[in-house]
Amino acid sequence: MSGKRFILFAGLMLILAFTVPALAHDDMAQVRFGHFVAGAPNVDVFVNGEAVLEDVAPAVLSDFLEFEPGTLAIAISPAGEGMDAAIVSAELDAEADHNYSVSVIGQVSDSSYAPLVIDETAEMADCDLSKNVFRILINNIENGPPISFYENDMWIEKNIEYGTYAATCAPAFFWDTGKAVVGEDLDNPLFDFDSEKDGVGGFWEPYTVYMWGLMGKYPGNPGEDYDFGGGNLYVVAPDLPTFLSAFTGLGLTSTGDPIYEFDTFVSAIDAADLSETLANDGPFTIFAPPDSAFDVMPDKDMLLNHIVQGAMTYDDLAEAGTVTTLGGADLTITASEDDGATFGINGLMVSNFAYPLPDGSLVYIVDDVIPAE
Repeated sequence: MSGKRFILFAGLMLILAFTVPALAHDDMAQVRFGHFVAGAPNVDVFVNGEAVLEDVAPAVLSDFLEFEPGTLAIAISPAGEGMDAAIVSAELDAEADHNYSVSVIGQVSDSSYAPLVIDETAEMADCDLSKNVFRILINNIENGPPISFYENDMWIEKNIEYGTYAATCAPAFFWDTGKAVVGEDLDNPLFDFDSEKDGVGGFWEPYTVYMWGLMGKYPGNPGEDYDFGGGNLYVVAPDLPTFLSAFTGLGLTSTGDPIYEFDTFVSAIDAADLSETLANDGPFTIFAPPDSAFDVMPDKDMLLNHIVQGAMTYDDLAEAGTVTTLGGADLTITASEDDGATFGINGLMVSNFAYPLPDGSLVYIVDDVIPAE
């Protein structure tokens, strides 16, 4: 995915969502819930008899919720009809320090609803995420064929059957072309994300976990008869410096320039003795410039003026209007003029995309140093 995190689906530009994990507590389990049945009613989710989510629409993948380890009795019902009207029930033996997803799949046409439970932590156990991205894709397209994903002249996932999922550890890389196809037939695309090699694309980054549900009815038109739901992501790097350092040497870029490497920013964090603050006093909102933004090593004041206490989404920033950094500078937020794709910070345009770290911090990549006002 690109640094600006756009995917092109049949000419429609979609912005990926992100999952904000619950602030991780040792010895707890985290569960998120997906609704990937096109045309189905909104649903409520109950765990051990208690309502935990309400009115979840199709194509939605929730944030993580935190639970005590043990057996979780899960019931998913049409919104407002109560737990006894459950269309899906499941038991999850939740282990401490594991992330899970529980998704509704099946079809409205024959009321064939079913739960799909994935232990995401177990699935990625053998993946070196310091060098790889982890992708979870569910195929719930009615009458759909096996689906494969082909990007930059290589297969990423192959032949995901209807009603199943792929959990794939893939190398972090820059992509310039990509498509999802029927079987392994490159001339039979379901989605053509980028068919032309033009130096503009996106990237898959290390330490990052994505999840989508493919839903709707086949054959038909992408974006109309069948489409993607979810698209949420989270980062599993233990801290900010580890996450940003992993970009080095991967050549990750959205337009060929700049390369997203952050060695200068990370080195400055270490030199200013900010690593412990970032690790222990969060969550924070961090605006991280790449190496190309710096002529010299930044000083501590400059670093602190790229860090805000608390995790702030675009909506939070826009509502605040002005936020104060750890360095005491005020950042003026300019509301988006392109349906939330970008927004302004002291006049610098920033992509509305943030990486959520395990402590709840949010990291935005900015192409340049934020100018002082």
